[in-house]
Amino acid sequence: MIHPRYLTSWEKSQLPILNSIISDLIRHVNRWIFGSGYKHDIEVTDTGPADTDFTVNHNLGYQPSGWILYYQDKAGSLYVVSWNETQATFRFSAANAHIKFRLF
Repeated sequence: MIHPRYLTSWEKSQLPILNSIISDLIRHVNRWIFGSGYKHDIEVTDTGPADTDFTVNHNLGYQPSGWILYYQDKAGSLYVVSWNETQATFRFSAANAHIKFRLF
């Protein structure tokens, strides 16, 4: 956390609040899981030909705002074509890639 010797007297009075905020932030970041089993993780074992649309069901109940690609077995880029409350359509720039990503 924040060491008191680096703070002015005013900042020292705020130290418990600052440490609480940092602790809460760390706790929330640690809840992010980058493995299998999370309901919003998507695995595509074969993306098909390069730069060709493929659609996945995500069942988020809302339109996603982004994704984190955390596994790919080939060099390439994943980009969105369109998405809505239940499905998302993507393209991957390499052919026949195995990818895993998280929608949020």
